[in-house]
Amino acid sequence: PNDDIPPETPIFAQAWREAFPVGLGIAAAAEFPGGLGENVTIVDVEYAWDATHEDLLQSAGDLGGVPDPQWAFHGTGVVGMLAAGDNGFGVVGAAPLATVLVQAPFFEVDGGFDYDVARAIVEAASVLSPGDVILVEQQFYGLEGEYVPPSFDAGVREAIRAATAAGIVVDMILQNTGADGSADLTFTVPSAELAAALRIVEGI
Repeated sequence: PNDDIPPETPIFAQAWREAFPVGLGIAAAAEFPGGLGENVTIVDVEYAWDATHEDLLQSAGDLGGVPDPQWAFHGTGVVGMLAAGDNGFGVVGAAPLATVLVQAPFFEVDGGFDYDVARAIVEAASVLSPGDVILVEQQFYGLEGEYVPPSFDAGVREAIRAATAAGIVVDMILQNTGADGSADLTFTVPSAELAAALRIVEGI
């Protein structure tokens, strides 16, 4: 197990690991073969994460891209939920025995930086095998500035189709919460792009 860095870190309650309706049944899933994420690699397409966090020292590594450190708190939380180890302090991830890699969606291009989620998915897929997972922790803006799934972008849709055709599971967020805490999956402007985005979410 990892060494807890002073001051002492308690074991935090994680209601989301409990049985439904309190949580998602993560603890029960762990009792099934492969339920701890054994032999599975997960690539998190994430802006950044804190590789020095004491609860994640054996949990993840970097795959590529250029991270944006201002968002490291977000990636650190996601990596922890995915694969923080069962080390006697802090939290335990949903798949603590999985291999987790973090792929940033920024790339150096012509002396600058290009935000390219499609490329990040392609890069992730290139190191994965059938049954592995890509988690796309990104969002795009729709035609009126509303949050939409990353598959709203045609290039992202094609990257997802290629990855899933290779047997890789692609998971992505649909909607983020608003400033008032709402998470209403509504869009003000119907469009061909949005329809295509939602079709790929449904596997069509």
